[in-house]
Amino acid sequence: MFGFEKAFILSMMPPQQTFDDFETWNLYDQLGMLKTELGDYTGAISYFQKSMQIYEKKSAINDSHLAASYTNLGFIYANLGEYSTAISWYENGLAVRQKILPTNYVDLADSYSKIGSVYCYLEEYKKALSFYEKAYEIRLNILPRNHPDLATSYRNIGVVLNNVGKYSKALQFQEKALEIRNIVLPPNHLDLADSYDNFGLIYNNMGDNLKSLSFLEKALNIRQRIQLSNHPNLADSYNNLGREIRQQMQHLNQPKLADSYNNIAWVYYKMRKYPEAVKYQKQAVKIGESSLPSNYLRLLVWKQNLKEIQEPSSTHPTIQAATEKSLIYFDYNIITETASIYQALCITIALYVMYD
Repeated sequence: MFGFEKAFILSMMPPQQTFDDFETWNLYDQLGMLKTELGDYTGAISYFQKSMQIYEKKSAINDSHLAASYTNLGFIYANLGEYSTAISWYENGLAVRQKILPTNYVDLADSYSKIGSVYCYLEEYKKALSFYEKAYEIRLNILPRNHPDLATSYRNIGVVLNNVGKYSKALQFQEKALEIRNIVLPPNHLDLADSYDNFGLIYNNMGDNLKSLSFLEKALNIRQRIQLSNHPNLADSYNNLGREIRQQMQHLNQPKLADSYNNIAWVYYKMRKYPEAVKYQKQAVKIGESSLPSNYLRLLVWKQNLKEIQEPSSTHPTIQAATEKSLIYFDYNIITETASIYQALCITIALYVMYD
């Protein structure tokens, strides 16, 4: 049993401490988020269901915490690729929020954005754009002009425009997103890598392979630096808990790093520079094999891409379709939300210190 789980269980045992419903909900919620960050989706579902049941048992059907639990479950099922289930949970959360919140409220924008992301991944771009625009309108009205969430809206709309072939408009929205991110984020932040990826993908679709490669390499450089960052040093300071966290966290950014290698391989493939394409694709497969389940869709497609890249004499229509649909599109909202792990760590480490 991990130290943070031990801490939580001990914290629930009387007579040491008594928690009200909100505190209990919050602990389950934070542990669910931490499980999400560590890729343990089964554990995350268990914790989020427990948090949900606290308010469902009270018949508090219009409670904001219940809406958050519904939304968190939607997020997990989106990560699992169960998109219909994800949309159902997201819509449950949205329905509660619409009943209890003003029309211009940040949590409503969050719900709209998450639903839009699932539709985007399903390639239902008209629906995706509708939800993204609702989120954008709220954020534009209530947030500062340099707020990261507003950058996310610009980014999301730009992704849809790229996917429907409106490349010039897509660039305009991605430029607005990058402008905000350059102002408010440190230079090695993953969201900057995401922006560079998006520029790379747009230029790739426009046929400008050299410019595409330049942006994709910027994204790769950031992810490589993060992979070598001070996460282990941070974890070391927490002794035994730190070792557990370090062992789990070393895998957190690897799929994103593999995506960067895959994207660059695809551009080299289009340029007919097959040795370079093979080199980068092998890196994507190697990382995927070490950090993802063997039947994970992205890993399977990376392997298929490698096989086909190694046979450049054929036209291989499947590699383009698979790459563009399953790999090059890298959804910001479906992938883990940055910073939540640190919030969860603060709570769980504090509990560990108090009760261990």
